[in-house]
Amino acid sequence: FIPIGIFYFLMFTKPEFAGQSGWYYLTTYALFCIAYNIFVASYIALFSCLTRNPDDRLRLNQASVILYSIGNVSMALLLQPLVALFGKGDEQTGFMTVAGIFAAVSMVALFVCYYYSRERVSDASERKKISLREGFGAAVKNKQWLILCFIRCMSCVTWQFRNQGVVYYAKYCLGVSQYSAYILT
Repeated sequence: FIPIGIFYFLMFTKPEFAGQSGWYYLTTYALFCIAYNIFVASYIALFSCLTRNPDDRLRLNQASVILYSIGNVSMALLLQPLVALFGKGDEQTGFMTVAGIFAAVSMVALFVCYYYSRERVSDASERKKISLREGFGAAVKNKQWLILCFIRCMSCVTWQFRNQGVVYYAKYCLGVSQYSAYILT
């Protein structure tokens, strides 16, 4: 969860060494997508560790989707007003400040999720502790996990293209960039 917040914030910074080069932004966005998708793959698998009851899993999944939608709409509606508030006329500073706030709130929320989640379903067999290196090695050998991560990365890229298109349309075709938040919801 920490890399997600760091890379999210870095996507909205403009260091002097980056200049007009898109490589910095492409790299930070790719790293954000990788960190995000690793977390999401684990989060998706979490429901099966909480209960064996399919109805409970369905309710957990429904709650997750509903809360995700509420958070997404809230962020879209608050984005432009917060950028204006914190930017005080400088859009870049506003976006960077809001990205920092969103990153901090996300890291706290993800930490709380991580800290308070406990596996409630256990196998009768003894589980052995594995190191991060062994776990990562097993993950990269898992074809289904790699496919899921690839699909999630492509999904992130697709949504980013869509969202950027909406922002462009609102700003340059409609002439009012504040409408992008409403169109995205």
